[in-house]
Amino acid sequence: MALVCRGSGIDFGSFGMWWICQSPGKGLEYVGSINSGGSTDYAPSVQGRFSIYRDNGQSSVTLTMNNLKDEDSTVYFCAKDSDAFAWDGSGAAAGAASAPPQLL
Repeated sequence: MALVCRGSGIDFGSFGMWWICQSPGKGLEYVGSINSGGSTDYAPSVQGRFSIYRDNGQSSVTLTMNNLKDEDSTVYFCAKDSDAFAWDGSGAAAGAASAPPQLL
């Protein structure tokens, strides 16, 4: 299964992108991220099962999900990071991000 997020009105290739999710009654949870150079980071719960790709020409980021589990059934969002570096989900930047992402 794959989810595709397309951005408009931004210089898409200049920003890191996140995938996050939210289950009923829970807060937002980090799924994974990809920086402007294509390097990826994943939550431990999806590592090895989910993959994130970006196509800057199409201003899109894709989340591919394999070996789905019951707990993967939730609402997914993509978000734009504050700069070219995607966070690592711990609150520390995998590079130099300084603010939380913005939902697209």
